[in-house]
Amino acid sequence: MNSKTKKPSDEWPDFLDQTIRDVLMEKLQFKRMTPVQSVVVPIFTQQHKDVVVEAVTGSGKTLSFVVPILEILLKRNKNDKLKKHDIGALIISPTRELAQQIFDVVNQFLTDLGLFSSILFVGGNSISDDLKNFESNGANIIVATVGRLEDLLTRQNSALLKKNLKSLEVLIMDEADRLLDMGFKESLESIFKYLPKQRKTGLFSATQTDEIDKLIRAGLRNPCNIQVKQKANTQKTPIGLKNYYTQVQPEHKFHLLIEFLKMKKNLKHIVFMNSCACVQYFTDLLKMFMKDCKILSLHRKIKDKRTKVFNEFKNLEKGILVCTDILSRGIDIEDVDWVVQFDPPNTTNSFVHRCGRTARSNREGNALVFLLPNEDTFVKFIHINQQVPLQEFSDFKSDNFKNYEETLNRIHLAASNERELYEKGKIAFVSFIRAYTKHECSHIFRVKELDMVQLGKGFGLLHMPKMPELNKEKFKDLPPFYQKEVSTISYKNKSKEKLRIENMQKPKVKRVVSERNKSWSNNTERKLKKDIKKKKKDLTEKKRKLNELTEDDYKELEEDFKMLKKLKKTKTENDILE
Repeated sequence: MNSKTKKPSDEWPDFLDQTIRDVLMEKLQFKRMTPVQSVVVPIFTQQHKDVVVEAVTGSGKTLSFVVPILEILLKRNKNDKLKKHDIGALIISPTRELAQQIFDVVNQFLTDLGLFSSILFVGGNSISDDLKNFESNGANIIVATVGRLEDLLTRQNSALLKKNLKSLEVLIMDEADRLLDMGFKESLESIFKYLPKQRKTGLFSATQTDEIDKLIRAGLRNPCNIQVKQKANTQKTPIGLKNYYTQVQPEHKFHLLIEFLKMKKNLKHIVFMNSCACVQYFTDLLKMFMKDCKILSLHRKIKDKRTKVFNEFKNLEKGILVCTDILSRGIDIEDVDWVVQFDPPNTTNSFVHRCGRTARSNREGNALVFLLPNEDTFVKFIHINQQVPLQEFSDFKSDNFKNYEETLNRIHLAASNERELYEKGKIAFVSFIRAYTKHECSHIFRVKELDMVQLGKGFGLLHMPKMPELNKEKFKDLPPFYQKEVSTISYKNKSKEKLRIENMQKPKVKRVVSERNKSWSNNTERKLKKDIKKKKKDLTEKKRKLNELTEDDYKELEEDFKMLKKLKKTKTENDILE
């Protein structure tokens, strides 16, 4: 069954429990249903079908599964009252931020209903505390990330949790495409083993992929496929969202970001970057240039602080959050005015999800992506591939570019006086290049077409760092961007500086570059090893069948090993890092 609708929002149906309706309309101020809710709630609540829901980001998917869960559990509770450890519903999320958000929505209903309890299983909390909490207080609704739930079921081997999951009534997988993108397919299959087959399952996402189809076949029975589009909107982003792009030279890029944020300084922004190192570095720089603005950063490496930072930004009226794609899916932060993609995302689907952090729940919003000169075809590509038209951002004037050298000089001066900032810049640059080499659209984002020198200048580096991708003749005698002996730059942190001086006094030892530090663009040896491994496998199979190898087979394998040995011997000094 394929359900498509362009119906306007409707009243919440009468068959819902009155308390649920009161919370929706009075407490949460959702007087009417969104299109996705008007289709999903009746089907999932009243029909014995699993649902696969595809709807644009910001369309109200969370309530479209939270409301049916509560209605289903209320009906079950009338006939068979849930005990404190009876698990009626399980909601699986790809990230702890999204899980926390869903958990908060669920609890707004539970406070008024007064019948059920809930628990949150996410990383960052003590796993033993999670188990003790469940054993002591129980839970009828579990909201969890995949990794933590798998840990509890397999590594911790919680017998109480396994036993009570057998009574599960409803399973929800939110942002299912992201769950699979993050490599959780095997983890999900492992979790499915502990769940009853007779259950209701809902799978929600903003995009449909082949991997989701495989998951549907593995975990759903008789699914109803629901695709909900907004009226008069053929694109995958919300109808109230205006999408812009600006083309910028690499040396101007960060300066232009500052100019833009100052231009919109009284608003709320999310700025996306492609690596944790870039988030850390550019957050420090933004704080240096915008001291009167609240600037936060969020990425996977700040494990214990993520929830605190996320909640702090949610409560801000205005400010800037610099983050990675960890916040690109499902997160609902009120009144985000602008989403700025400082780096285009590594996957095309992520472009849509990033933009969807604004213009949520029928509000208006704006999104801007920065593109380098070699990335200009991305505008046409995203229009065709994701049905998202981009218009050029026209607010930048020639005056916005005038003082970019002053910006770079200020960064140079700060980095020359603080070694930590100097080193963060180098690490950020290397991480940017390596993320670039892994881009899904490699036909557009080509490393060979990057102007590395101007890009390094735009990062505010004092000099070009040593890395395999830069081991070329044209980079060897390149003068530094800032004339200072970098060995004299010290840490402000005294203990770090003391350790650095001690290490400087030790004799230098050259080390050979490991496999993971080699240039990602140089695949010759890796491919050769892969070919040899395949040939060995083929020959082993042949030996099994014929019980012998021919002389020619041995010779071919011997030649391959000689070639690999020769390649290793001829490595140049460029493969050694000081």
